[in-house]
Amino acid sequence: MSIVLLKNTESQTVEKKSVFLTYGRIARTEEEAKRQIEEIRSSHPKASHVLYVYSAGGNKEAADEDKEPVSSMHNALKLMQKKGITDSLVVIVRYFGGTLLGASNLDRLYFRLVFEALAEENLGPKILFYPFEGKIRSIYLKPFEKEVEKENARILKKDFEGAFVSLQGETPIKDSPLLDFFR
Repeated sequence: MSIVLLKNTESQTVEKKSVFLTYGRIARTEEEAKRQIEEIRSSHPKASHVLYVYSAGGNKEAADEDKEPVSSMHNALKLMQKKGITDSLVVIVRYFGGTLLGASNLDRLYFRLVFEALAEENLGPKILFYPFEGKIRSIYLKPFEKEVEKENARILKKDFEGAFVSLQGETPIKDSPLLDFFR
């Protein structure tokens, strides 16, 4: 059975004046993982390092230490494989504070931050999602979004077309009541 990250997480850690921002993200495809890495990287242009590890789609995996003298991201990937964690991405952004932490301390810190993002309470079994798409009147969008939230479904794309909205999304319920909005 595959284990996945259930919700996106963010945390901040300060160690000897260096600031570490940790982002846990749901990433079901390699493209989604790469896009999120680039979004995070571009939102922190002055960061010293941006490290990441992901397992997406069950067979697309990568780890990068961004020139840090550590192997924690690759070790985290091995542990993710062993535990069956997939569809998950962890990005750590470091702002160097001027004090060297030492390679072994830094390695342990990065490894700990990855697994704080992938803590037991943030993980659960992988749920299959069923795609949906259709058009609804714009006035029904808010009630539709409330139903999406109740059902733990996701809207992946919204296009406004005058008095209508074209929607694409996915739901964990095969014969979802959300489909009634499109009838």
